[in-house]
Amino acid sequence: MSSSSFGKHAGGATSSQPAVPEPSFAERARTLMHSGRIGSLSTLSRKQPGFPFGSLMPYGLDGQGRPIFLVSTMAMHTQNLQADPRASLFVTEPGASGDPLGSSRVTLIGNVVRIPEPELAAARVGYLSGYPDSKYWVDFEDFFFYRLDVIDVYYVGGFGVMGWVAASEYSQAQSDPLVEHKSDIMQHMNADHTDALILLAKRFAGIDAQEAEMTSVDRLGFHVAAVCAGFIYGITIAGQFIQNGTYERVLVIGADTFSKVTDWNHRDCVVFGDGAGAVVLERKDRENGLFSSILLAEGEGMNHFTVYPGDAYFTMNGKAVFQKATTAVPECIQEVLRINGLGLEDVSMIVPHQATAGVLKRIAEVLNMPYSRIQTNLESYANTAGATVPLLLDQVNRRGLLHAGDLLLLVSIGAGWTWGASLYRW
Repeated sequence: MSSSSFGKHAGGATSSQPAVPEPSFAERARTLMHSGRIGSLSTLSRKQPGFPFGSLMPYGLDGQGRPIFLVSTMAMHTQNLQADPRASLFVTEPGASGDPLGSSRVTLIGNVVRIPEPELAAARVGYLSGYPDSKYWVDFEDFFFYRLDVIDVYYVGGFGVMGWVAASEYSQAQSDPLVEHKSDIMQHMNADHTDALILLAKRFAGIDAQEAEMTSVDRLGFHVAAVCAGFIYGITIAGQFIQNGTYERVLVIGADTFSKVTDWNHRDCVVFGDGAGAVVLERKDRENGLFSSILLAEGEGMNHFTVYPGDAYFTMNGKAVFQKATTAVPECIQEVLRINGLGLEDVSMIVPHQATAGVLKRIAEVLNMPYSRIQTNLESYANTAGATVPLLLDQVNRRGLLHAGDLLLLVSIGAGWTWGASLYRW
């Protein structure tokens, strides 16, 4: 899927705005290693040659981010390392909730060596600061300090976020200075400074929010999540990067697995499905090109569709969802058309989030248009949340229903509430 030339995004970033910086993979890896403190060390088994042997291992870090271990000569790892120093250390994000595959993790590969005498004092101080109880056995004759000399690093930041990091980049990077205070910052900002978050969302993200919640923070900024509306948010942000010249093309993925939080004994279980879809947005200059989006958010609906802490399944207020969707979506469609001086008659196809058939039919009634103008795939895949729009877009394209110059209207609404619409010239 290629985009046309990008016009001004309604309420979004202009071409004069700088690109949004992100921590490098090297920085993220160092931050994760700093906060993890325990990982799975794998060495080559002496008992079963060629096979890896893994077990949990506490570690400290030196100034270059190299893991330091305190290991007994009786440990299996020590025996393995005496024969072959090659090893890896796997560390996952501490305290992560939800799908573990969506959490950050890092693998350090290298050679484990005994720390030389001149460096022992510094290693001892650093290790004991993280594990003070080890003072009871650190001086035992059969315990020695070892270090993993890193030769390569593989970082995974969640679904689709991954890559190799050179050992030199890793050793020179620094952990995020906010990592120790991240939870306190988010709690304080969400409790006492929602007005400031709203202003930041409007000024820098182009989101016309009535409420805002900080979900993650680092030295360069913070993150928000938009659930079912996430794909519309994603292509809007991608469009801004293309508009301001930062990137020529951007991959946007929409994916959800509601089966993991669905109570299959509840009647709502038939409403949702799992799915994933993706598009590539690309700069392409042409005379009638158009890309325009609006994004909105309103935190007063956060409890009407959510997974409460400690719950295994989602909770949904069906009546509230229906009322909000059938009011906000038509208004959003009319607003993005008004901003661009267009009417429904100018739109070739409407590709909406697949909430329910009842919601979509009511939206058509409010807009005073035939239901047949709305594309659907509910009958095949149900509501796949953030994947509905890209999945449906792919289907209509494969059916040969899209033609060059068609004006598409993509629209979605999700929990929170979060919603938005995009006009796109095919």
